[in-house]
Amino acid sequence: MTTSSMLRRAAYAMLVLLGGIAARPAAAAAQQFDVRGVVVDSAKAPVTGAMVVALTRTDSVIAAFATSGGSGGYILRRLTPGDYILQVTRIGSKPVRRDFTLGNANFTADTVVMLESGPVELAELTVSAEHIPIVNKPDTLEYNADAFKTRINASVEELLKRLPGVTVESDGTITAQGKQVQQVLVDGKEFFGNDPKMATRNLPAAAIDKVQVLDRKSDAAEFTGIDDGQEITTVNLVLKPNARVGYFGRAVGGAGPAPDADVAFAGSKGDDPRYTGALNLNRFSPETQLSIIGNRNNVGQSGFSIGQPVAMGGGRGGGGAGSLGSGFSETMAIGLNGSRQFAKNSWLRGSYFLSTGDNRQQATTDEQLLLGSAVSANRNELATSQSDNVSHRLNLNAQHQFNDWNQLRFRGNFNAGNNTSSSFSQQETLRPDGSFQNSAISRVATDGDNLSGDGRFTYSKRFNQAGRSLIAEAWGDLSEPDQFSNLNSSTDIANGQGGVITRDILQTQRRESQTFTYGQRLALTEPLGNGAVLEIFGQRRAISEDQNYDVRDLVDGAEVPNTDLSRAFERTYTYLQGGTRFSRNTAALRWVVGLEVQSSDLQGTIIGRDESIDNGFTNVLPSANMRYQFNQGSNFTLNYRTSTRDPSLNELQPFVDNTDPLRIYAGNPDLTPQFQHNLRADFRRFDQFTFRNIYLFANVSHNRNQIVQSRLVDDQGRQTVMPVNLGNGWNGSIGGSYGTPIRSLGAQVDLEYNYSRSLSQELVNNVVNESRTANHNIGLRVQNRSKEVFDLNAGARWGFNDVAYSINSALDQNYLNSTYYGEGTWFVNEAWSANASANYQVFDQNLFGPRDNIMMVGASIGRQMFDNRGEIRIYGVDLLNENNGISITSSSSFIRERQSPTLGRRVMVQFSYQLGSNLAPPGGGGRRR
Repeated sequence: MTTSSMLRRAAYAMLVLLGGIAARPAAAAAQQFDVRGVVVDSAKAPVTGAMVVALTRTDSVIAAFATSGGSGGYILRRLTPGDYILQVTRIGSKPVRRDFTLGNANFTADTVVMLESGPVELAELTVSAEHIPIVNKPDTLEYNADAFKTRINASVEELLKRLPGVTVESDGTITAQGKQVQQVLVDGKEFFGNDPKMATRNLPAAAIDKVQVLDRKSDAAEFTGIDDGQEITTVNLVLKPNARVGYFGRAVGGAGPAPDADVAFAGSKGDDPRYTGALNLNRFSPETQLSIIGNRNNVGQSGFSIGQPVAMGGGRGGGGAGSLGSGFSETMAIGLNGSRQFAKNSWLRGSYFLSTGDNRQQATTDEQLLLGSAVSANRNELATSQSDNVSHRLNLNAQHQFNDWNQLRFRGNFNAGNNTSSSFSQQETLRPDGSFQNSAISRVATDGDNLSGDGRFTYSKRFNQAGRSLIAEAWGDLSEPDQFSNLNSSTDIANGQGGVITRDILQTQRRESQTFTYGQRLALTEPLGNGAVLEIFGQRRAISEDQNYDVRDLVDGAEVPNTDLSRAFERTYTYLQGGTRFSRNTAALRWVVGLEVQSSDLQGTIIGRDESIDNGFTNVLPSANMRYQFNQGSNFTLNYRTSTRDPSLNELQPFVDNTDPLRIYAGNPDLTPQFQHNLRADFRRFDQFTFRNIYLFANVSHNRNQIVQSRLVDDQGRQTVMPVNLGNGWNGSIGGSYGTPIRSLGAQVDLEYNYSRSLSQELVNNVVNESRTANHNIGLRVQNRSKEVFDLNAGARWGFNDVAYSINSALDQNYLNSTYYGEGTWFVNEAWSANASANYQVFDQNLFGPRDNIMMVGASIGRQMFDNRGEIRIYGVDLLNENNGISITSSSSFIRERQSPTLGRRVMVQFSYQLGSNLAPPGGGGRRR
């Protein structure tokens, strides 16, 4: 049996298991009954809000719960026959516990009388409780951080990896409830702008009380209370009270010998001894937040990370034991973040961040190319590159409330950077019979600068107590990139008669461009009573772009202008929009419907030619969203949006780009906007007593008049690519996750499934090619629940991929890639801990031929010291030295595998010390309590 078939059977078995677990509640529901009763006080008056719980008598596991209503009555629903304990609690009253037996019928319990507790003197009280891990509030999913224990000195990123429904990839990208997190707040405040990793990799898990996942509204929607479709998925880190006062932080330093790697392309970056150093210091108070971070290392960590888990075990992102990024890098970063709260609705927040990076990469690429209805080719490329960059980033967020009726908010960002790079590539394309088609050698040296900034003012005026308000916005965004390149390429092309035609290019290329976007918006909201609000709005938006591309050929050392490739272009997009939205909120249901009319006008000029572009379009853009809260633990949302996607400046320019001489790009001034429909639905439920959680989602997008590429391929395999408008395309996905504790085994099981399918189109030699892709992704993760001595987790992810092409079925492919991972930590005693992790990546052997799978192994041993403030740890990453950075991608024109050598085996000694006193861990034990 082949490895592929074995893995497919394993994945099928997991689907059966998923179905079996999901079906368990349905099977048990065949014999379920209700228990009713009444709670009163000593005066026989009804007691409201008492917590009533049914516990199984054998192991005291919660089977059902309810709260008493206004008449004191309660109903415990869907209990199976058996022996139970009825437990009733209320603050200020003595708890009541009594046994009962449920037979094959509904049951009425004896009336419960709650007595006042009275004063009780206790010399010492120890409370051991299982924290309620998740609360599903309206618009917010809230995790209790104390219910997901992490190691001492762990970062927030490590905490997030333990949360059900949250995935953290090896690069720090966070996905929560099926959507990518775009922002992380700290106590509702921005932390170093909009980069989520700044907070998750630099704040300690010990400082976090709650982790909240929500869709944060835009400033205008926050003021009006009406959704405008501009929400961003956000994580808010709620600090513990002791983290809001005083200071805390962490210092980290580590060193190790040079890695054993034969990577001449990396120069000294591959031969230098390894080192890492980082500092994080925070000074918080109820009114002020100040943070400084610094980092310098040559071990592949991003410049903004501090003290990442050194063994990097398997995780909800599908593993990553020693996933170090691409190539060899040396980075430095320093940042300052500040926030000052002057009053409840008046504040000033800002940050500055400086980063530098030096990266060396080498990549080997294999491609199966679709070149026509009966034409295909195999392309291979070897490319090396070196880049140095410096980046400055400044952001500011301020709000002032003049009085109860008027407030003004400003958000601004400024970015400046420089990048120099050089690259060398060799590529060769062979026909399916193995004969030579073409080859190219290219050298490119580039020096680029970029300046950009944006600002937005939002003003709100409320006219009366009923809530009538006026919202005015104005914004601007300016970007000025500048790039100078030297291109030296040599191309060999088979001429069909057994010979080769050679073409050399030696050029200088300068690109100068400027893009300015600005606009104004005015909205009036009017409350209509019973939770209904009407909004009427108008908006004007304009995008002004100009670009100058100067190309000069080097002939005998002299620069000669190339008029065929040089170009200059200007365009202005102007939008006028007007519409209305109607919103209504009730205790359980919130819905919004809207209708917008958009008129756009495009004016473009090709400088130096008697040519211009003049287009105008009018679109009607409906929208709707609905949210229904079934109860505290369950809700359902449905969102529908329409939008347009306008051609970019590069897509409109009728000129060619010859940076890749075998793939020439040309713009198309006749492009028109693409119209998009998007519909998304999701359901989530969490039972805070059984700890079972389920999340389901479905998403579908339809693109009309879509902008796709048209490829003209000649007999020698040279391609000319141009964007065109062509027909319709769509993509959709459906999936979910299910998590449940298995108390008899002391384990937590999480299952995930995601199916996506898409239809896209392109033109190949003027023939329509439809590419259909389908992906099944299955994930399983098991971990132990009691983590005081051992912290164990293991899992697997299977990815089934199917790609089909309408004009050349010979290139159709289906392949399976999978990952198996595991990690274990043993807390030997109060001071010592040991960790081991493994991540095994299995690649389909039939796609690009036989290749080695990758086993990544990491291990560490550490000792706590100085009352758990300090830790010294010896760790090894990629101990088998197999890290090779393999990725597989597919599109409408190719299937590609890319391999990039990167920093592999390394052994280092690291010391970390926790600064400050208010978050000092308890003396003893290896866990965060």
